[in-house]
Amino acid sequence: MARKKSKDSSGTRTVLSVLCVMLGLILAVMLSGTVYAEYLLGKMNYVAPDETQPRLSQEEYDAMKETEEHDPDFTGPQMNGDDVTLDDPNAQIGGEGQNIVNILLIGQDTTNGTRARSDSMILVTVNKDKNTITMTSFLRDLYVKIPGYKKNRINASYALGGMTLLDETLETNFGVHVDGNVEVDFNHFTEIIDLLHGVTIDLTAAEASYINKWVPEEKAVEGVNRLSGAQALMYARNRHDARGDFNRTNRQRTLLNALIEEYKDTSLTTMLGMLDDILPMITTDLTKKEIVGYAQEFLPMLASAEIVTQRIPADDCYKMAMIDGMSVLVPDINKNVQILVDSLTESDGVG
Repeated sequence: MARKKSKDSSGTRTVLSVLCVMLGLILAVMLSGTVYAEYLLGKMNYVAPDETQPRLSQEEYDAMKETEEHDPDFTGPQMNGDDVTLDDPNAQIGGEGQNIVNILLIGQDTTNGTRARSDSMILVTVNKDKNTITMTSFLRDLYVKIPGYKKNRINASYALGGMTLLDETLETNFGVHVDGNVEVDFNHFTEIIDLLHGVTIDLTAAEASYINKWVPEEKAVEGVNRLSGAQALMYARNRHDARGDFNRTNRQRTLLNALIEEYKDTSLTTMLGMLDDILPMITTDLTKKEIVGYAQEFLPMLASAEIVTQRIPADDCYKMAMIDGMSVLVPDINKNVQILVDSLTESDGVG
């Protein structure tokens, strides 16, 4: 199957720009002094990748389901989850013997200090042999097998078992081996936007109305707005239109692009000051040594690498259904795995 570039390359370059800034700053402080680099890296929150993160029981998770979002306009057929068959993946993507690195970016929303579902999952794959950097969005409504639990939306795996279980779920369903995770809490997302004194976004009337519903104390209008952190969060999470989660991910890319355009010319001194505030809002299971190593290894290729963006499920590789009161996307596993193999690895195909 031929690999297609996304029509929306600006989203990919936006996410890439964010990573470039972070990697560039890490290298800059390394050159200016290892003590300061150690200080900055020490500001992040670290979890051990070789330790199982606390897991909920199936019963504990079921008690949370009443808060799960449901699309009232969804018109897919009613299905029984026991009747849904999901194939095992027919390929392994990443891991030993493959010269690619997979880093998963996770956006999540804690509730009363507890871990919640992952609202955003973007796999960043660097392939030095092919000189490609690929951003793969996994839509949160994907209906998948979760190791040790009932089938559910893919975002439930993070609520059940954190990074570790989400990584296992990606490997179980799509054959993707994750080398490390980087997580940002959406509560911290609002703080980051406010630290940057807001972000300028051109809103439709429907988008402004949706933001005002959830942030009534600050009035958004149709047209150009300077959004606060709370408003920007609701803009990025809005999925209540005809394209649902597909348009939501487009809005996230628009937001990131706006941030980069506004702050790409910010001085190194100012950016380092921002990092001092922002890094404590980031959690990772990468070690400091791994972060610095990846920065040194991959930053030189960013200027010339081919940039690819895609989403899973791909077009014509899923069907919509209503299962257990949830509107879900049931993927054709092997069609989606084939797309991942073609875009992420050296192979021209499975087998």
